[in-house]
Amino acid sequence: MDRRTFLKLAGGAVAYAALPAQAEAHNPLRYPLVSVADKGTTPDETKAAKARKVAEYAVTRNKQQGLRSYNPNSTIGNDYQGVQAVMTIDGQRYTVWIANHNENAKLTLPDMMSVWVRPEGTTGQSELTTFTDTGLDGRCDFGIIPAKVSGTGKQLLFREEAGRPEGVEHKQRFQSLYDQTLDKLVKFYERPRAK
Repeated sequence: MDRRTFLKLAGGAVAYAALPAQAEAHNPLRYPLVSVADKGTTPDETKAAKARKVAEYAVTRNKQQGLRSYNPNSTIGNDYQGVQAVMTIDGQRYTVWIANHNENAKLTLPDMMSVWVRPEGTTGQSELTTFTDTGLDGRCDFGIIPAKVSGTGKQLLFREEAGRPEGVEHKQRFQSLYDQTLDKLVKFYERPRAK
């Protein structure tokens, strides 16, 4: 590498390091994130507001003390653009994925939040619980609790989609899990900073 190329690269690194933190935290999500009630339901504005609050925190607080990782460009396919934040709370690792409709997508999709929870230090699917709130309305629409964690010896699956409901007998358990998780995530993001 010649001196000129080296100086260009070094200058670029210095310029990048001088960017304000907000510029580093750029993400492709459009604002505001919007709550959309599930078909056939009326919105519970308290739950919807809490879901939007957690989503906003996960997107905008990339320097939050206690975050294990933060990915401002976590996309899935061509339809969603998103942000992913990972943190540990009470010995559990939480991965929070916030997504909204990519304006280049062929379909119009609602904003959503998915959460994956596992005991810290574990890998694989055997202890991974997952649930999703499509529409950011504060209602769990989909979830899986693996057999190892369910307490029943069987995997629990819940899906509440028009024409394809499944495991509706587990709806309240998943909603309770989602409500508790939102509370934990709000507390994580709003806790006082250590001095």
